[in-house]
Amino acid sequence: MGKCIYCGKENEFNAERCVKCGRHLGRDRECPKCGIKNSQEAKICRICGANLDGMNSIPEGRPTERPGYRPRVSTCKKCGRTYDSNLIACPVCDASAIVYDRTASRSSIPLAAGTLLAIAGFLNIFNGLVLGMLMEYFEAFAYCGLIEILFGAVALFAWVFCMRRAHRAFVVVACIITIISIGPFFLSTLLGILALILVLVSWKEFG
Repeated sequence: MGKCIYCGKENEFNAERCVKCGRHLGRDRECPKCGIKNSQEAKICRICGANLDGMNSIPEGRPTERPGYRPRVSTCKKCGRTYDSNLIACPVCDASAIVYDRTASRSSIPLAAGTLLAIAGFLNIFNGLVLGMLMEYFEAFAYCGLIEILFGAVALFAWVFCMRRAHRAFVVVACIITIISIGPFFLSTLLGILALILVLVSWKEFG
């Protein structure tokens, strides 16, 4: 006889559920899909996510039992053990194998935006130096040149952030600053507009 730990009812020795409360009598629930042992109260497999309430139905067969099956091996980042990569968690330490990898969705769009900002930044600095040399003709040129150099420095910082895909708010501000800058023949403005479009397209890639 087996005594239920929940209601105290005596049950047959080979019974799986209590005849009174219907709960499992201390036996682990084996997943029909991956074969991992789960707790008696589990309704979903802790490893592969299979529904344990359908345990009584005949499974199609575990992957390891299928002809020609070759498991792909993953290494747990927590305990270092290897396990079948079809599982969503390590069967040894239960560490989740589902980790969002930001590099999986990366594209070259932020790099292109950073390159445009870098070109615009160098153009602004060059334009600022030219305006500074015209100070002897008109003093206001010196102040405009200084502003252009500062705008160029901001664009270069944004270039670095684009390479790292970080600080998207600063990158957007840098694009706007580049747009309103003078630049040689307003070329910096055009580059700033293109860079802003690319940043908005790849917005989710920035941290």
